[in-house]
Amino acid sequence: MWPRFGLVPILVMLPFALATIAEHIADMVILKRLSGKDFMEDPGLDRTLTGDGLATIFAGAIGGPATTTYSENVGVVALTKIFDPKVLQFAAIYAVILGFSPLFASIVYSIPSAIIGGASFILYGMIAAVGIRNLIEDRVDLGDMKNTVIIAVMLVLGLGLRFGPDISIAIAGTNIPIDRLGVALAVILGLILNIILPSTKEDEKEVVSEEK
Repeated sequence: MWPRFGLVPILVMLPFALATIAEHIADMVILKRLSGKDFMEDPGLDRTLTGDGLATIFAGAIGGPATTTYSENVGVVALTKIFDPKVLQFAAIYAVILGFSPLFASIVYSIPSAIIGGASFILYGMIAAVGIRNLIEDRVDLGDMKNTVIIAVMLVLGLGLRFGPDISIAIAGTNIPIDRLGVALAVILGLILNIILPSTKEDEKEVVSEEK
């Protein structure tokens, strides 16, 4: 069928778009640290975000999932130390070709779940580890209560909502489970808190200067 547009799914996906944009930028920052190449300058963040969006539009038009910059792949890059985009381009072409092979699909499905689970432990854990590493290398001051509060709120929203009570938001007559919006809400609230919360370190400096 041809793609159809509806107000409800568009409104539901808008917060997720903010989450994937934040994830994309974070991935570019991490890749810069891992590879020593500034992908935000070459080819440029505007081009990488545009490519991300166009790929997702095309995938959605043919009934596929979103093709965002999944952070798990950053974990793969960190483990393999392969930073050349050409290698990943060839890997993508091979993946598309092999996706039409039932034999290859059978081989993939024959991999024991324990092995897949072990790999997932490393990949998903690598995302958090590299994120913490970035905070340390950027010298984010966790002694500033503003930064601590933002991190705490985003962690609870991003990870904890799915374990809470079933709460739904009514959008255009449709109830949307709030646990599905955890990451998106974490990004939005994190941005808002970063703007409105005062820095406690600045307050301390003002107090010290007034005492002098």
